[in-house]
Order: sequence, then structure tokens, then C-alpha cells
Amino acid sequence: MAIDSFLKSTSADSRFSKSWMNLGNCYIKQGMNDKTLFDKAIHAFQQLPHSTDSFTCLGNAYYAQGNCEEAVASYLKALEINEDPGVLNNLGCALKALNPPLLEDAIGSF
Repeated sequence: MAIDSFLKSTSADSRFSKSWMNLGNCYIKQGMNDKTLFDKAIHAFQQLPHSTDSFTCLGNAYYAQGNCEEAVASYLKALEINEDPGVLNNLGCALKALNPPLLEDAIGSF
């Protein structure tokens, strides 16, 4: 239901960032039951203007998908814009989840 509403909203005004962000977050939540929805979340977040929030959301989608390399890259882009403590925490989690884990870097990020 929410996904349908956000799809309508993005169709009505593709520049309305909050709709894309909310749509992507809905896909992530639903993606826990259907892994194909993570790609839809990533697509939604890629529609956002480049900002700390857009790269953080993109990193979160990659992380939820299990793609920690892309998550790290997205979090680093977010941090280039603004050194947000929440993003540093997310980066630490992604670094720790890499195979092999980059524990020293993760500790530094935390």
C-alpha cells in the first residue's frame, strides 16, 4: 500500500526527494522477505540529488543486500560531503562485515 502511494508520488513529481527516500526505505523493509526489492531500493535512492542522506540511504540498501563493498563506497561518498557520526557508525559496520573484515579500519570508524 505505501509503496503504491510513493510510486504515484514519484510519478507525479520525480523531483520530490522525500518520496524517493520513503519508497527506497519501504523496499528495504519489504526486501527482508523478497531480496529482489533491494535493487528497487537502490534504484529509488539513485534518483535522489547527491547528498549525505542519499549516499547514506544507498549504503544502507547495499548493506542490507549484503553488498558490503558498495556500502563502504557509498558511506565514504556521504562522508566526503559531511562527517556525520551515524554514517561513521554505518561505515564501521560495513567494514567489519567485509570478507575479510577490515577490523582496524572499522574500529577507527567507530
